This record gives sequence, C-alpha cells and structure tokens, in this order.
Amino acid sequence: MQRFRSRGVWLAAFAAAALGLSSRLVLAADPPAPTPTGAPGAGPVSPEPTPAAPAIDPTAQALINSLIAATASLHSFSATLVSTLSVPGSPRAPEPQKTTFCFQRPNLLAVVSADGRLKTICDGTHCFSVTARTMGPFDKADGPPDLDAALDGVASLGKIVSLFKKDDPLGLKAAQPSVESVSVGAPTQIDGTPVDILDMRLEGGPDSQFRAYIALGQADHLPRRMTLSAGTATVTWTLSDVKVNPQLDKSVFTFTPPPDPVDSKARAVLAAMAKAYANLKSYSSTNYLKVTGQEAIDACTAIKLRRPFFGSITTLSDKKTTHVISNGKELVSFNSSDKDLYDKSTAPEDWYAFAQKAAEIDPQAAFNPDLFKPGDPLGFQAFGHMLESLVVGPPSTVAGVPVDTLEGRFQEQGHTATIRAYVGQDHLLRRLTYDIGSMMSADLVLTDVKANPTLPADLFKAVPPQGAKLRTAAANPAEPPMYDPRLKPGAQPFPITAKDMDGKSVTLAGYRGKVLLLDFWATWCGPCMGEVPNVVKVYRKHHVKGFEILGISLDQADGRSNLLSVMKAQGMTWRQVFDGQGWTGAVPKLYAVQAIPFTVLVGRNGRIAAVNARGDELDPAVTKALAQK
Repeated sequence: MQRFRSRGVWLAAFAAAALGLSSRLVLAADPPAPTPTGAPGAGPVSPEPTPAAPAIDPTAQALINSLIAATASLHSFSATLVSTLSVPGSPRAPEPQKTTFCFQRPNLLAVVSADGRLKTICDGTHCFSVTARTMGPFDKADGPPDLDAALDGVASLGKIVSLFKKDDPLGLKAAQPSVESVSVGAPTQIDGTPVDILDMRLEGGPDSQFRAYIALGQADHLPRRMTLSAGTATVTWTLSDVKVNPQLDKSVFTFTPPPDPVDSKARAVLAAMAKAYANLKSYSSTNYLKVTGQEAIDACTAIKLRRPFFGSITTLSDKKTTHVISNGKELVSFNSSDKDLYDKSTAPEDWYAFAQKAAEIDPQAAFNPDLFKPGDPLGFQAFGHMLESLVVGPPSTVAGVPVDTLEGRFQEQGHTATIRAYVGQDHLLRRLTYDIGSMMSADLVLTDVKANPTLPADLFKAVPPQGAKLRTAAANPAEPPMYDPRLKPGAQPFPITAKDMDGKSVTLAGYRGKVLLLDFWATWCGPCMGEVPNVVKVYRKHHVKGFEILGISLDQADGRSNLLSVMKAQGMTWRQVFDGQGWTGAVPKLYAVQAIPFTVLVGRNGRIAAVNARGDELDPAVTKALAQK
C-alpha cells in the first residue's frame, strides 16, 4: 500500500480494503502461469495483422455520410446530455447523469454537470477542468487546436460526443478489427422527434453480445441517442433540448473557479501543521492503529526521527515485529518472521522518503507517512479531487490533550467517506479516523507525542541481528520478476490483440504516431487508485499533443460495474482493456506482470520510451517522448 499512501490521504488506503482490495502487490504465492507468446522463453513476436474493413450496408453508408455532412456544417450546438447505465443484478445502479453540452467552432466547448461540480470549459486559449470541488488548483491546459481535440478531452461524457467529430465520427477506423457490420434498423421516435437507426454489430457473429445503436434525427441527421450493449449491461446517452447553430453568449465559454470546499479556518489549521512539522528538529511518538472491515489490522508503531535523515520505526502487529532503521547513510530492515535475513539499501534523503520506505516495507505500520510530506501533512492535496468539504469541527481532547478537529467528506469510489483529524495546540497530529459506514473504519491514535526530543545517536545504529545474513536473490529465490525483463527502453512492446470495455478490438497499431502509455491497474489496488489522479492530470495536460493511454484492467469479471463507475468518477476517458481474468488475463500474462501499478510508455516510433514511469517520473517521461519525432 506504500505507493497509495505516498500519493494522498493515507487512511483512504483502507477504503480500498473495504471494497475488496488486496494489500498484496506481488502474488508470489500464486502458481506460475504458462509461458505466453512474447514472454521469456517464447519465440519471436508476430507482427499485428492489418485490420479488415467492416461490412457497411449502402443505406447505412448514406446515413453515415449525412451525419458527417451535418456535423461538419455546424457552427454551434447545444443540448442536455443524459447518460444511464443498466447492469442487471448490480446492488447499486448509478444514478442518471445530466450534463449541459455545447460547443462553437473552431474550438470553444462547455460541459457542465447539472450540479455544477463537474465542468470542462475551453475558451479558445485554454481548457479548464474540474473533476469535483478541488482543494484550490484546477486543471488548466493549452486550448485544443480544433473541436475534434476538444471533444477528445471530454470523452468521459460518452461515445455520443465523438459523433460530432469531423474525423471518423463513428470511430470505424480505430474500431475496424471489431466492427463486423453496420446496417439500418427500424425508424422510431425519441421525444417526438423521428429518428433513423444505425445498427453496429461488433465482433462475435450473428448472436454477438456487443451492439451499438445510434439514433439520428431524420430532419437534421444529428445524433439524438446512442446505446451500447455488452451482454446484459447497457449504457445509453440521450441528447434532448437540441439547438442547432444557436447564438451562444461568450459567458458560456468563460471559466469561473468552483467554490473552495476547504473553509478558511481549516486551511489555517493545515498551514500551521505544515509549518510545525517543517520546523521539527526531532520527533517521537507511539502510535496505535485499528482497522475493521474486510482487511483487519491491529498494530503498534514506535517512531523516532532526527534531522536531517535519521530514523527508527518499529512495528508490532499480530503477524510480526518489523524494524526499519536509517543512520543517514544506510537503511537496514528486518522482522521476526525472517529472523535469519535482513535488507539493506541507501538511506533516504529526508523524513518523508524514510517514512514512505518504512510503509512500503511494512504496509501495516501504524503511522501516516504524509505527516512528513512538505506542505501537505495530511496528504489532502493529492486526493483533493474527491473532497466535498473540509471544515473545523468542535474542539475536543485526545488522551487528555486539547485538540482542534478537522472534519472532511470524500467521495471514495462511489462511497461517501468521512475523515477526522485531531490536531494538538502544538499543531501536531494526535488522532486520525476514517470511516465508510458499515463497510470499514480505521482509527490511528498517536500517544506520547514529543516535539524536538533529545534522541541519542545510538538509537539509529543500522545494525542487523547477530547472525543474520543480507537478503540476496539466492536467499529469496521464490520472489518472482515484476515484469518481462525484455521490456526496456528501445525495445519493441509486445503486440496486443484484446477487447476494450465496449467490446471493440484493440491493437497497438491503432496508436501509431502517438505516445501511448500502457497502464496496468485495478480498482481493488490501493496503490493504483492512489496513482489515478496523477495519471489523469498528465493525460489532460498532454492529450492534445498526441498522448494516449490504454488501460489494462486486472479487475475480476464481477467487478465490471465498479470499474465503469470508477472510470466515470475519476475522469478516466481513455480506452480500457478488460477480460475479467485479473492476473491471468491475456495481456498481463503476455507482459508477465507480477505487480501493479505498472506502466509501459511507447514512443511515436513504436518503441518503448520508458518502463514503469509513475508518480513524479510520469510527466517528464511523457514530455520527453512527445518531443521525439
């Protein structure tokens, strides 16, 4: 869970546990899978086949041509877009989403949700995006060169918005491998408007479970509805109150920052905390963590830190006792379950890096690494996109210590979560709780908190237990490789032939000339969810320059509806490969992926530009790849 903790609100990691997450990032205990094509020991990788053109009925082609002509002639457009998702048997069906959708050529766009919380405004010079009420900053990128690029940026609204693109509105070029035929269905009416129906049958034969139905107005040939069905799941987008070439006021495309969900008193508490932790010369506390839910944790951790980078963290849980010690030059760790072995590495450069490393070594440690994160002691900034409110609650006490209380509400993967931080008058944390109703709760209590205690150098001796040996590959032969070792910069990525969430075939050939990130992840993976905001931010920044993402979901078959909900809530507008097989899925096996999150960045030339670029490394890697022709 370390990477998830290092990316935002630490206790949010436990929300992942409540939603069926696993804290294992490496499935060393799983049986080895058969060697796939492209994996170590396999033969040469075959080139991807050239996609075959779909069969298009002449009448359907005429309707497609009418659609292209009608959208190309539009100067402006406005409508209300309503999206609905139907998944029979799902315990909680998502509510219909209503959005105002309007544009004006050449590159003005306004998309605003009914409650005003979600919006994308392109004013011709810049594009501003708010995925929810943020902690202050909102996403801002250079304005797209044309309307097609602007529409790509709001693809999360649904496939129907792509029907207004001049270039391949039905996506037939990109979807050729999976579109078997396009025909004309029986005409009907939508809200009294006569419409013609395009019926797109996707790969799978006459009984294929993947279908797309597109309703076009008979009078203006513009989209009115689009329905995608995959098995029993159906998603529908409907355009109502359609206005063709309306006079749109300039204010429609003027961005107004959203209200700040963090009140001024809460910001003052956060600022005082950041200053207090930054000014510490040394620190110590004894912490107790209790988590209830699908993943139960009961642990005690003693922390001792001294500037610039000395640290000692000892955690006692029901499973083992773990020691992590840094003497400023080396970091040594060992635990009671491997008494004869220890690990050693270069000492981290500061307290925050040390805390992150300790959390990686023992994910059940009872402390919050973000306390030592410069400027963001509770990690709220990284998860601000999910924040609904943060206020100062009534004063209280923790173990007799007077505290101020911060009360926050988050949207965590479709669930409302409450977090409370209890901060002493010295501006140091005394307690942190996280709650998602009956699903899970976490309670971290910090006792014997001391600012600037005298900590002798003997506490930070990085000495392993007597007789213990340094862990090596030979000492730990069961540890599997994290991914195929042939994946390295300059090499060819392994060809992919798979299906996305809409049942359309996906190949790397469809991304030629683009910079493409293959992102292996899952909604049950805490570190993956912690990385999502960063991935979304980088995508929005560079998408108009030719950056694409192809998600490879390791979710199981019963996680499809949750995957769709998470994609929508997080603004993950790119295509996702999903076969419901988790770690044994075709693409993870092909790339021999043993830990997630995992990424492969492919350059415009079709060769690997970077492997496993994440966090602060992702944006520079994408920028460098885009600069290379």
